[in-house]
Amino acid sequence: MLQRSLVTAFSAAVVLAVSSCAAGSQQAGEHPGETTTAGTAGFAYLPVDKQTISGAIPKLTVNGAEIPVLSAEWNKIDGTVVGPPATEMVWPKVNPGPMQVSMETRAVPVTLDLNFFDSVGSNGIPDESEMQSESCVRFDTTEEPSTAACIFGVDEDGWIRVYIPSPSPYVVIAATWYPKIGSEAENMTAEVGATWGVASQAS
Repeated sequence: MLQRSLVTAFSAAVVLAVSSCAAGSQQAGEHPGETTTAGTAGFAYLPVDKQTISGAIPKLTVNGAEIPVLSAEWNKIDGTVVGPPATEMVWPKVNPGPMQVSMETRAVPVTLDLNFFDSVGSNGIPDESEMQSESCVRFDTTEEPSTAACIFGVDEDGWIRVYIPSPSPYVVIAATWYPKIGSEAENMTAEVGATWGVASQAS
């Protein structure tokens, strides 16, 4: 299984760390010549090219509101690195209730995780010790998605859609992909990733 991590730390600020993938972690697909990667928690196998991304960091919206990137490691594609806020964090707000998230990309994330916080400090930075983390479940999982903290998949137009039924007051969304840097084997030796932070609060 691919070894990867997307770690969000709040000791001083939000920090994104994307680990490199093992080059030898490919698995043979159902069809000759097809390379696939296995998700976790019963995910169906998915061709690697479906999880490979190119271009700019995807635009992300929550309930129709565009959410700015919080941090990112996109240097494998275009050299972009977005550092976390140094001393304070501003949380874009959406109305309380379920979150409908849209990512303007057709590349399915390799990992999609949530970090939940009930409160933040006066500078907007939450206490890492109070963080609750959940991994999102793909629609094609073999597990029961109705009990998941987050589910995601591809809509009829090919875009990535994420549903968070019961968000906490503060949510950090973290996603990783394989970067399109060469052959399929080369793509799988690295990852790119980004995080977005949003507050579920009444205006």
